[in-house]
Amino acid sequence: MVAVSLKPLLDQLQELRAAGYTLALDQFNYTPGLDPLLRVVDIVKLDMLALGPRDLARHAFVLGPYGLKLVAKKIETIEDFQLASAAGADLFQGYFFCRPQLMRGRRIDANRAALLDLLAALHDPNTELADLQRKIALDVRLSFRLLRYINSAFFGLRQQVRSIRQAVALLGLEHLRQWATLTVFTSIDDKPAELTTTALVRARFCELAAHDDPDATGNELFTFGLFSVIDALLDTPMTELLAKLPLATDVCEALADHKGPKGQLLECLHALESGDLASAKATVPTAGQLYISALAWADETIERLSAR
Repeated sequence: MVAVSLKPLLDQLQELRAAGYTLALDQFNYTPGLDPLLRVVDIVKLDMLALGPRDLARHAFVLGPYGLKLVAKKIETIEDFQLASAAGADLFQGYFFCRPQLMRGRRIDANRAALLDLLAALHDPNTELADLQRKIALDVRLSFRLLRYINSAFFGLRQQVRSIRQAVALLGLEHLRQWATLTVFTSIDDKPAELTTTALVRARFCELAAHDDPDATGNELFTFGLFSVIDALLDTPMTELLAKLPLATDVCEALADHKGPKGQLLECLHALESGDLASAKATVPTAGQLYISALAWADETIERLSAR
């Protein structure tokens, strides 16, 4: 029999579920008396730091018969992710995918070095449109994606674009830089998809928050947000990568050491990603609204970039 104190809560949860809401339990620690509650929720979040690997695995085993989605949160390392995944977790939260896997003595492999060279060219203020056209034309995959993108329904062109030169001319320098950078990031296919999503959300959030930094443009802040995860994408220390990219000094200092207004913006993003809205709003008062807008934009952008 359900305890009297639980019944009003269970009734309310049943009403919410009937209305179409998805229900999640956070800070969960299993006891047998919670069985009725587990029958009316959809998701249970398990804290790796609080439970530890062994208890998280025990919880996952006990919760298995309920058919719930299990979210392992505070996953800080690749090892944590592997343990939680083996235990049966379905979804994961944490900074594990935003951190590079570093190996001593390892150099950037040829494919990633080529991507880094292209990124450097894209963001070199001395690079002209014709230079970018030549570089894109030499990359078969990038050329194909550019033609597919420019001929998509998003642009609604009356005639099909058949040449890289024509596509580059239609996009213009700034739009081409942004598109090509996004495409390079999404082409790194041995990383979790969520890492690319994080890069796009950060880029759009920084762009939307541009009005709070009078010394920065929206395009510059977009690039800053995007590059904030490049160390994790390329598994290379941030300082080593920044030495190869033609980024402004204040951008490099913010990415490496979180200095200046841009560094504060990155701290704001970390607070949002940790669920600390109060700290985020102390830096950007409209952080919550901007972040929701950035999430929606990132989803739409990934869908558009991956459209066949």
